[in-house]
Formats: sequence, C-alpha cells, structure tokens
Amino acid sequence: MDLHLIFAKLAWLFLIAVMLIRPVNDVFCFGLCRSGMRYRKYLGIAAGIFAVLHVIWFMVEYGLDVGFFIGPVWDFTNLFGWGMLALIFILPPLLTSNVWSQKIFQKNWKLIQKLSYLAFVFTGIHIAFIVDRLWVGLVPVVVWLIFVIVANVKKDCQKNYCKK
Repeated sequence: MDLHLIFAKLAWLFLIAVMLIRPVNDVFCFGLCRSGMRYRKYLGIAAGIFAVLHVIWFMVEYGLDVGFFIGPVWDFTNLFGWGMLALIFILPPLLTSNVWSQKIFQKNWKLIQKLSYLAFVFTGIHIAFIVDRLWVGLVPVVVWLIFVIVANVKKDCQKNYCKK
C-alpha cells in the first residue's frame, strides 16, 4: 500500500472522530463522550497533520512539483479538486489549534475552527470519488449530519422546556 494512502486513512479516521465527538456527546451526554471532548483538539491536530502528510507524500510518490497546485487539480469533476478544497479548509484550524491563537483571535477563533466542518464534508466528497469508496466518504458525513441535527433539536427542546 502506498504511504500516502496510509496517511489519508489516518487523517480520515481522526477527522471522523473529531467531528462525531461533540454531537454524540450532546445527544447521549454520558461520561465516555465527555472525556472524549478533552482529546478533540489533539485528534484534530493529528487529522490535520496526516492530511498534510498525505498531500506531500502523494506529490513525492508521483514526482509532482508545486505546479500541480495550479493546473487541472482544481477540476471538481474528480477527486483532486475536492481534496484540495478540503486541504485549504483544514489548514487554518490546524495552524490555530493553540493557546496563542486563541488569545490573538479571541471570539473569532471558534469561527476559524469551524472551517474543519467544511474540510470534513469536502474530504467525504473527495473520498466518494474513489472507485468503490462512495460509502466510505459519504456515510460518515451523513451520520455526522444526523447527529448534529438531533443534537440541535435536543438542545432546542431542552431550552424551550426549561423556559416553561
């Protein structure tokens, strides 16, 4: 197996974990998920690092240069455009996942971190373009969306119930 694919799989698994921890915690609200919240930051950093390593190693294995980023890689009818878009949206959260950035960006820091949601969706689409891998890319995104919707409905119900 190519090393860039190992990095890709690790990045995807860590990203799935990062995305699911919060909504699963909000829906089920039990101790195991809450303890997972402490590790979200580190899982996110790992996902971002493995994503960057995936791109770098892909370029090394196929002998590509920086010109690769300018050409047909931005074609959204194949996996490359979506992968590049995912990379663009994963870099800001990765680079600002530190206390120093939290102090500098203050309230905007959370907005920067939310770019990882877009990276997650774009990565799912990127993976879905791989032959016979549609379910690997899109099922986690759909499951995440379901948990986010259920968590928000639960939060709204609790908020309205507590007002009465």
